[in-house]
Amino acid sequence: MSENIKIHIANNFNVFLKPNSRVKKGNQRINIQFKINKNGFVDDIQAKAKYKELEKEALRVIKSLPKMTPGKNGKEPVDVLFLLPMTFKLQ
Repeated sequence: MSENIKIHIANNFNVFLKPNSRVKKGNQRINIQFKINKNGFVDDIQAKAKYKELEKEALRVIKSLPKMTPGKNGKEPVDVLFLLPMTFKLQ
């Protein structure tokens, strides 16, 4: 599942900067944390990056994740926490 999440992020993250952006071109790191709750929805999204623009874009992309199959402990659905350090090459 985490590989599918990484693919979704890579395919949907806008790596093209606005002309007036203060974000530097090149590699930028973003740490993303979120939970897939027991109903399969994304919850408690947090992003940390050097620039707020990157954090906003990360939040937008994570919010666009589709409903997923929740994790299970035995037969009971449980919340699953994801921590994803991502590096993007911005243009």
